[in-house]
Amino acid sequence: MSAYPIRNLALTVFTIYALLVVSGTALTSGDGVGGNQFMASSRLVFVEDITATWCGYCPAASEGLKDLSYDRDDFRFITLIDDRVEDASERIQEYKPEGFPTVMFDGGYDEQVGSVSSGDEYNDNIDNCLDRETSDISMEVEIFDMGGSELSIEVVVTNNENDAYDGILKVMVVEKESRYLDADGNNYPYSLLAYALDGEVTIAGGEDQAFTETWTGSDVEDMLGDDFADIRSDNIVVYAAMFNAKDNYKPRMGVPPTYFTANYCDFVAEGFPVEMGDAPIVEITAPRDGRTVSEQISITAEVTSESDIDIVEIKIGQGSWEDMALSGNEYAFEWDTTEKRNGDISISVKAIDEDGLTGIDNIDVTIENEGVPTPPEIDSLTHSPVFPDDTQTITIRIDLVLYDTYISSAEAVICIDDVCLPPKDMFERSDDSYELEIGPYGAGEAISYHVVIGDTEGTIIQSEEKAFTVQASQTTQPGDDDDIVSDDDTVIGGDGQDSPSPFLILLPLAVVMVIAISIRKRTK
Repeated sequence: MSAYPIRNLALTVFTIYALLVVSGTALTSGDGVGGNQFMASSRLVFVEDITATWCGYCPAASEGLKDLSYDRDDFRFITLIDDRVEDASERIQEYKPEGFPTVMFDGGYDEQVGSVSSGDEYNDNIDNCLDRETSDISMEVEIFDMGGSELSIEVVVTNNENDAYDGILKVMVVEKESRYLDADGNNYPYSLLAYALDGEVTIAGGEDQAFTETWTGSDVEDMLGDDFADIRSDNIVVYAAMFNAKDNYKPRMGVPPTYFTANYCDFVAEGFPVEMGDAPIVEITAPRDGRTVSEQISITAEVTSESDIDIVEIKIGQGSWEDMALSGNEYAFEWDTTEKRNGDISISVKAIDEDGLTGIDNIDVTIENEGVPTPPEIDSLTHSPVFPDDTQTITIRIDLVLYDTYISSAEAVICIDDVCLPPKDMFERSDDSYELEIGPYGAGEAISYHVVIGDTEGTIIQSEEKAFTVQASQTTQPGDDDDIVSDDDTVIGGDGQDSPSPFLILLPLAVVMVIAISIRKRTK
C-alpha cells in the first residue's frame, strides 16, 4: 500500500477527531426535543442551583429556573445558598463547582456554569436527563405539621426491580419563598433549609421501606446563627430525592485535571405539610410589626390554647430563647434596645402546650438609638493597572474611613464574564487599607469586583461594583471571548464546558502517523 493514502487517512482521522473533541459540548448535550417543548414523563428531573448572596451573576440562574418551572412540570429545583445554609455549603463542596452560578441536573449527570439570559437555556439539560435510563424506583412523601416548627416526615421507597437497590436518600426541607435575599435584593426561590434525612439505604428487590423523621426548625441554625423556628407550613415543601449509590467520576480538564464524584438521581418526590392538632395561637401585641423602637421597651404577647401552656419564650435577633413572664392575661419581657446596634431586627415568640404542640409569631422592628457606634465608610476602591493586559496581575485596593469601630473582615468578590468566584480575603496594609492581587486573565475577559467589609460591631458594608476588560498584550493574541477562568486558573468554555486539552487532539494524530510510517517501511 502506498504511504500517501495512509497520510490522507491520518489527516482525515485527525480532522474528524478534533472536530468531535472541540464540538463535544453540542454532541454530548443533545438537542432533546428542542425549543420550549419537552417530553412527558412520570419521572421528575432534580435540579440544584449553586449560588451565594455575594454573587452578582447568580440571580439570573435562580429566576430562570423559577420562570421555567411555570412552563414545564417535569422537574423540581432547590437553591443551594453557599454562605447561608450549612447543609447547602457541604453539598456544594461535594460538587466542587468551577464558579458561581452552577446548575447541576440529576445529581451531576449534566451541568451548566454561568449566568443565563432566560430559563429556556436549561431546556436541553432537562431533556438530556429525561432521556437517560434510571433504576425503577418510586417514592411517596407525607408531612405532618405538628405545630410551631416541628414536622413529622415519612418517606416510603419502593424498589420495583428484582435486584436489591443501593441508594443515597436525601430528604430536604425547602422554603418556597426564601428568607434569604440574593444580590439583587430578591427572595430566593425554593431554598434549602436543611436535610431532614441524608444517608445510604438498601431496598430489597420488589420491596418497599419506610423512613420516618421528626425535624424541628428551632433546633437547626443557619450560618448566621439564626434558627428556623419561624417557618410557616404554607411556605414549606419537602423533597425526597433518591440518588444511585454507583459513583460516576466526572472530569474537569485542567493542569492537573480534577474531577468530582456524581451520584445520579433516580427519583424525586415532594410533600406538603398537613396540620395536626390544635397548636397554641400566639400574637405579639407590642410593639407592632414594622415599628421603630428605642431605649427600654416592654414586649407583650397573647397566647390562646385549648390545652395548658407549659412555656412561653422570646428570641430577639440572633440571641437565644428566653422565658417570658405571665402578667395578667399576657406574657411580657423587658428589652433594653441599646444592647443591639441600630437597624432592623426580628422578634419571635413561641408557646408550647402540655401536648408538645407549638405556636409562634414573628415581627420585625427597627432600632434607632442615639450615640451608637458609627460604622466605617468606604473612601475609595481602585484597581491598578487601570487597563491591564493578559500578562499583568491586578491589585485591588480599598481605603476606609474609621470612626468608632475597627475592621474585622475584608473580602473581595471577583466575577469573570458571567461567573463569580468565592470571596477572597484581602491583605491588610494598615487599619484602614486592604489589598488583593488577582489575575492575570485572558484577553477580552470582562472582570467585575466588589468588596465586603465587616466591622467589630457586626456591621456589613458592601462597596459598589467596579469592572474592566482585559486587553491583549503586544506579544499575545486575544483568546476566545467566551472562555472563563476558575478560581484555580483552570480554563473552561463560556458555556460551562471545559476546553479540550491539546494533548487529546494531538495524540490520535501521533498514533496514526506512527502506523503510517510503519506501513510505508514494510511496502518499500
